[in-house]
Amino acid sequence: AGNAAVSDEGSYLQGDVDIHDFPFVYVVLGPGGRPLARAIVSDSDSCPSIHLYDAPAPVVRVRAVGQSAAGDAEDPHDFPVKVCEAELPKETRGGTWGGRPLPLLTIHPVRYALVGDSGLRVKPKNDGTCRKFADKKDELYGLPVCEETGPFDPSLVKGDFQALDNWGMRAVFEAAARTNPHLVIHVGDMLYRQGPCAQDKGCEAINPDRLWGDTWRGWATDLFIPARSLLEAAPWVVVRGDHETCPRGGFGWFLFLDPSPYPDGVVGGHYCKTVTNAYEIPLLTQKLIVLDDSIVKPLGGQTGDWGGDDTPCLGGSVAYPRSRFDDPSQRPEDIEADLAHFAKQFALVRKAAEEFDQNIYISHRPLFGIACNGTDYVTLDWTMQTAARSVPGSLDRISLAIAGHMHWFQEIEWEKHGHPTQLVIGNSGTKLIHNTVRNESYYNGSLNVRGQWISRGWTTPNFGFVVLQRNGNGDQHSATPNFVHADGTATQDLGTIVMPRFSVRAKQSAARANTVA
Repeated sequence: AGNAAVSDEGSYLQGDVDIHDFPFVYVVLGPGGRPLARAIVSDSDSCPSIHLYDAPAPVVRVRAVGQSAAGDAEDPHDFPVKVCEAELPKETRGGTWGGRPLPLLTIHPVRYALVGDSGLRVKPKNDGTCRKFADKKDELYGLPVCEETGPFDPSLVKGDFQALDNWGMRAVFEAAARTNPHLVIHVGDMLYRQGPCAQDKGCEAINPDRLWGDTWRGWATDLFIPARSLLEAAPWVVVRGDHETCPRGGFGWFLFLDPSPYPDGVVGGHYCKTVTNAYEIPLLTQKLIVLDDSIVKPLGGQTGDWGGDDTPCLGGSVAYPRSRFDDPSQRPEDIEADLAHFAKQFALVRKAAEEFDQNIYISHRPLFGIACNGTDYVTLDWTMQTAARSVPGSLDRISLAIAGHMHWFQEIEWEKHGHPTQLVIGNSGTKLIHNTVRNESYYNGSLNVRGQWISRGWTTPNFGFVVLQRNGNGDQHSATPNFVHADGTATQDLGTIVMPRFSVRAKQSAARANTVA
């Protein structure tokens, strides 16, 4: 109970960093549950041979070939790699590709590893060397471009920096791999390195080889190297976060991770779409519904809609939504366009959830997260809540919502399952935020969110991941948060969280949906 400090300071070891240790092999699940195996190799190499233990070798094709670039504002996307792709059977005991392991695939996963918000946070508004910035319209990886530099001056340093010895990603992902998951869900925000580190912030080691940006160097060091053990342990469901938008990391996202086809004839790393549609992954007894909410612009440009500080809320019985219309920096027509777009997405969600009794909604932004703005409890994400409420019944058959974005772990359950149970896994490596939500506020129906009372929940800022496990016949799941310390050990400080009985919830919701219709 009470507030926990950000406790995972310390010496997290990072291991070797070799961006040329090809191939990097992994599997992403695409629309319809298609398993897409991918292998990243040098742009001059051929696609390696692939072998499955229990099936003929699938056809391998080249997804895209990138090219070297200067990595500056004129030529930003340096991707001297080739991405190979092969569609695998939905059920296979695995295999090898280029000497690296391919994971077992099953349509009936029992154990999921949930991770999110994992990259090294380096956001230099000034790394201490810039004397003059270019026109504000000119940006590189989402940050202003410096056009005049000088010797390092610590008084000029601005931005947000995370020391390498306080980056918990590798330890978290290796601990998650040791749980032997059947499926990994990464809820987005993978590429956090937007520029060079200031000399006095503990991340200077990324500077000599420019290990940042929407480039192979950035993606290799922020995802593929530290995540290798987990990438090879199980197939991934990948979610696009706001760090994977086109101005930040979107070009690498579409080259490496997006499950849709890459456009023919386009150079690798030269393609990005502003937004994509929701899609579904049907499994044997449940369906995953994945939604791209990366374009949402939060109130005041904050991490979420709360825009607060580190002051804990002292009381109050209602968590208030904070409207983007109250933000003078946003144009009302842009907000309306977002709401119209996401209303269409929630219509897709409602339709996708009709077929299965158990439906899991997966996004980057929480549907019903809780935070504190220094005085009042607030709930986010306003855009997604407002769009969902405009489509009657859109969440009625959703039993569980999995998200990230807020840099902590949070779990919220509701009286009579009034909202989908919310898991927030934004604590898998990136710089954590303080918990200003009093955990006692989650109990005994003391906090109301959008008309529903919280029955229980937790918030804690510690590096970690969640194991979601199917129990018995699948009517129940348990979600166990694992907090990973600097020595690599994982503890389960909050115990096991039992989820609502999905099938019972779905039948009750179907009845309500029929009544509304």
